[in-house]
Amino acid sequence: MPRNLSVVEGPANECVSLGLFKTHARISHDDEDEWAGTILLPAAREWCEKHVGRTFTTTTLRLTLDAFPAGSIALPYPPIASVVSVKYDDGANDEQTYSTALYTVEAGSGLVTPLDTWPVTYDKLESVRIEYTAGFGEPADVPAGLKLAVMAVAAEWYLNRESMAAGSISERLMDSVEKLLAKYWTGNYT
Repeated sequence: MPRNLSVVEGPANECVSLGLFKTHARISHDDEDEWAGTILLPAAREWCEKHVGRTFTTTTLRLTLDAFPAGSIALPYPPIASVVSVKYDDGANDEQTYSTALYTVEAGSGLVTPLDTWPVTYDKLESVRIEYTAGFGEPADVPAGLKLAVMAVAAEWYLNRESMAAGSISERLMDSVEKLLAKYWTGNYT
């Protein structure tokens, strides 16, 4: 994730259930369910999300900027479900909420565009804060290819725990995972 992007509220549920992952990985015991469900699957999802620059299930994010740009703002990690708020510190350093009537949001591209021009902000770091929800929706809404990529990465890390510690996967698997993720790549590695 870019440094100026933070998670306000993570997904309520992983895009891949523990049961589905265990079926995929042919795991028949319950000994490591807690670890797999709370560490392994979220880490694999996060790895895949970072690789394609997208959020899979509904997540609330906050983008901070030092000032408004001259034109549109491209919100990272689409698809964008909604913009919760656009807040900024005005010239007097007072927090303001920019009215939703003064900008448009293109959900697919994640572009937030002012109808006229953005207001002047106070000259300081993080003077603009945009909170928004992103993701395909509920786990059932996440495309199958993305779920399969998450399961493939999780299965690799399950079997080769040294790879998981390094956050890497084998070249053989990387080729397959990249093919699954390619359709969804935003063009930005973050």
